[in-house]
Amino acid sequence: MSENTRRNDLDIAANIVRLAKDGIKKTHIQFGANLSWSLTVRYLNKMVSGGLLVIESDKQYYATKEGKRWLGYYDRMMAVTPEELVS
Repeated sequence: MSENTRRNDLDIAANIVRLAKDGIKKTHIQFGANLSWSLTVRYLNKMVSGGLLVIESDKQYYATKEGKRWLGYYDRMMAVTPEELVS
């Protein structure tokens, strides 16, 4: 993805799932995904309710089995998508 290309919702969600594979706190997701606080909260709420992430008792977010499977599909789709369609 080039520097001038805006990320779409799927790109951001994939980045968050990658960050959460081994568990991560909300603020680390915010900085790792380069999001504002309000966008971080919005994405995390949607992704938890959608079953891609789970919040554990240690207040960390973890990618679920379904989230990791979805990320695999996303990565395969991006690998075969022509660059002209992605940028």
